[in-house]
Amino acid sequence: MTVVAALAYADRVVMAADRLTNYGGTGVYMSDNKIRRIATRITGEHVLFAASGHGAMLAVIGRNLMIESMPIDSEDEDDVQDWADAIATAITELMAEQTPPVLHGNDGDETTINGALLLGWRGHLFYVFTHHAVRVHDGIAALGSGADVALGALHASTALEADALEAVDLAVRLACRLMDGCGIDERGPYVDVLVNGQGDPPHDPSLVPRSSVA
Repeated sequence: MTVVAALAYADRVVMAADRLTNYGGTGVYMSDNKIRRIATRITGEHVLFAASGHGAMLAVIGRNLMIESMPIDSEDEDDVQDWADAIATAITELMAEQTPPVLHGNDGDETTINGALLLGWRGHLFYVFTHHAVRVHDGIAALGSGADVALGALHASTALEADALEAVDLAVRLACRLMDGCGIDERGPYVDVLVNGQGDPPHDPSLVPRSSVA
């Protein structure tokens, strides 16, 4: 019951998410959100995470993940890849340490992260897997049951050179309209933006464009 839409370009990352979650089969609109910032301990920069799947993933990351180092050069793709892989390993270990683990697998062999994660920082986007992060080369990504609709909308908006905020907002709204299990209330999608690892501010409703798609 999720859709997350994300764009990364230049030194920016823009993410939007729906607000609906499932509690015992009942849809609940969240006061929390499916996108979270984690401040790094060295520079104070922020890294954006978004999640679909197990509802505890972002809570576990927010409480426990300590990002102790940063790439020296944000344009060095090898350095950034190594850094993202290290974060993926740290997240995998954190999920395994919880009681019960926030992992899933077959025949009780719980070996993989129970859901899907996106990591965004300074124009880089990664899908986070078990012990590994996969770079999104074109800077366009989506998660959740509404991902296919969101990806189509993002590619169309990008081809038309639409504003990034409008693009992610529209992608989430379209997924919520067309796919079961995604939803927004009167607040619209949750949107967050990082520029050079910083945001202005963490979430400002004035940043969210009014769309003709409700």
